[in-house]
Amino acid sequence: MVVGANPEQMIAQGFKPVGRDFPVFLHPKTHEEYALARTERKTAKGHQGFTFHADETVTLEEDLSRRDLTINAIAQDTQGHRIDPFQGQADLQNRILRHVSPAFKEDPLRILRVARFRAYLGAFDFIIAPETLRLMQSMVAENMITELSDERVWQEILKALKTDYPERFFITLQEINLLPTLFPHLTQKGIDALIRAKAISTDPEIRFSALAHEGPYLRSAPKAFSDLRDLSARHFETAMHFSTLNPPSQLALLKNLDALRREDRFDQWLTACHAIRADFPRVLLITALGKLKGINRQAIAKQQHSTHDIQDAIRAAEIIALQTST
Repeated sequence: MVVGANPEQMIAQGFKPVGRDFPVFLHPKTHEEYALARTERKTAKGHQGFTFHADETVTLEEDLSRRDLTINAIAQDTQGHRIDPFQGQADLQNRILRHVSPAFKEDPLRILRVARFRAYLGAFDFIIAPETLRLMQSMVAENMITELSDERVWQEILKALKTDYPERFFITLQEINLLPTLFPHLTQKGIDALIRAKAISTDPEIRFSALAHEGPYLRSAPKAFSDLRDLSARHFETAMHFSTLNPPSQLALLKNLDALRREDRFDQWLTACHAIRADFPRVLLITALGKLKGINRQAIAKQQHSTHDIQDAIRAAEIIALQTST
């Protein structure tokens, strides 16, 4: 952070400008980032609708006053002295997430950022200050979240899913009444499934699939995430009763899951389903797939005279194999 300078002075000293939205420069030798102290003014909806002002008149305190949380509004000078005008160090000690100023409300992305910080700092049991929680609730009530693009919302969800305590992100959304907008079908059952999923996998696709298996997610998730979630929602109940299905029905399920061709995704699906219910017949399904993989399809094909005959013969062999798998 540079105070008491303007862009022209930075360039004159050999710094290379790289900031697109506000003045950020690279040091001519170390290539470290140097940003001018700045203030900002809300000019349009969304988290990018700001006009920035940076010159030698902007003070460090003015810059810090525009930060989101007090724990993110602490600076340290080159002599090691802390500048903490908003008591961020006290909030850090007391493990409190508190907004710096009313300017918090100008950026709806901060709703999700606070929820994500709570997940990221879950091991330390950070809480959200009551006044900050009320402010977030008022922003949700004003439907400010609609100012954000689906992609930006998803980025925050993805970051939260990768934390050690992802459930705290969604519990926060529940507390501020944002779940009905983003996850209208999410219940405690889904959150409990996420808690179990995080204990057995760090894969965000598996965690998302377990979380959202009860119903669709309104905003667009990447295809890999939505595909796995859809598989969990569509085939979970059938798979729960796998041992009672006849071999043709077992085969149909495994074909619908494309288990032979996409075994990695099948493994993800098994893990997500196991998170949804601990008694999910995971081993039974793995055994059944192993039986199908053991079929020598090339040998069967050589004994047939047409494509149709090959398909019929392989299907018959698959059904016979499944008859011995349960």
